[in-house]
Amino acid sequence: MKKVFQDFAKAVLSGFMIGIGGTVYLNCSNKIVGSFLFTIGLITICEFGFNLYTGKVGYTLINGQKWGDKLSFLGIVILGNYVGTMIYGLAYGAARPELRQTAGELCTKKLEQNPLTVFLLALCCGILMFIAVDAYRKNAGNVAKYVAILIGIPTFILSGFEHSIADMVYFAFAPLSVNFQLKTYGFLLVVLIGNGLGGVLIPWCQKYLYAETGKGA
Repeated sequence: MKKVFQDFAKAVLSGFMIGIGGTVYLNCSNKIVGSFLFTIGLITICEFGFNLYTGKVGYTLINGQKWGDKLSFLGIVILGNYVGTMIYGLAYGAARPELRQTAGELCTKKLEQNPLTVFLLALCCGILMFIAVDAYRKNAGNVAKYVAILIGIPTFILSGFEHSIADMVYFAFAPLSVNFQLKTYGFLLVVLIGNGLGGVLIPWCQKYLYAETGKGA
């Protein structure tokens, strides 16, 4: 039970940090600058070992645990991320109501996309998130660990790829009429699935396609 609480608390903290990243992005008129500053969220999460769904899913689904344990852990992380983003977004949105309109317009455009488009955009985001986190882990103690984060995160943002937890932040900032509707949760579910499959793609290839060498060409 203690581990469950710890996993949940780390996930809530991740939601807060992505909330901060989303805040600076929404406040920046220059989207290139905003997407670069957004990286403070993932850098902090990696540095302190918090639980972010898009950073954990690739490793979790490929490890040797039972499927029940895998899905249970991911469920806890998703719930914690959601709670963290909602608490942060609703509180900050109340303090800065001018951001609600910006977030509402962004979220409305997101909901206008068809599910297949959303899924593909989420898949690509999941791939980039795994690359960023894996490069960080493999370059521990070296400043190079930040490079993939500083490149990968702005890349997915400027490409319009969908990140499930960042989207939770934007919907939390948005007016309640946009946030709490069935269509929003359907959208987030598609993004979660796309992020998950994108996140597991590279580790799956490493494990099964390059089993003998451990890497590609």
